[in-house]
Amino acid sequence: MLMEAMANGLPPVAFACPCGPKDMIHNGDDGILCENGNTERLAEDICQLIENEPLRKEMGQKATQSMKQFSLENIMHQWNGLFQEIDKKHAKEA
Repeated sequence: MLMEAMANGLPPVAFACPCGPKDMIHNGDDGILCENGNTERLAEDICQLIENEPLRKEMGQKATQSMKQFSLENIMHQWNGLFQEIDKKHAKEA
């Protein structure tokens, strides 16, 4: 749901857990990452975005742009490149 929120212009506030959010959120740019488990900081950062509409809108726009890297077209291009690379390696070994 994090990606869907970002794709729709909602800047996320999340814990910087070992994997997941910190792989998608650029802290302070398109969302906010908090120390993992620091619920007080998480609440403060959520309140900051609630109270600061210009910041929320700016981060939301950047979040939408950030998610374009995960578009179907982009992902399919990456898969195609991977398959071509595998095919070339297989052809050299044959």
